[in-house]
Amino acid sequence: MLNEYQRRSLSITLRIIEERLADIELILNKCDDIHILYERKCDIPGEVKEEVLRKTFFAKDRIRIIAENFNLKKSPSKQAGKHSVNCRIVGKFSRMKRQRN
Repeated sequence: MLNEYQRRSLSITLRIIEERLADIELILNKCDDIHILYERKCDIPGEVKEEVLRKTFFAKDRIRIIAENFNLKKSPSKQAGKHSVNCRIVGKFSRMKRQRN
């Protein structure tokens, strides 16, 4: 089995991959985006979108299997989720402020 440092490293690596896969799913599932002054149309063919979503599902299933095999635990959502959302929102506002100046 893995020692504590190896388990932590594996857990962090898989968490990063899982977050990226979730971002991809979010983008693909909200591909057409209509707002007040702009809209974004999906320029990905339906077959490609379906294939990418299948592959993300497959990859996330493999992450689940590895996590179960090595008894990896979820990180507390207060730390990982809130930090991630907070950083993303602050980053977006920072970019808007820089563009305004």
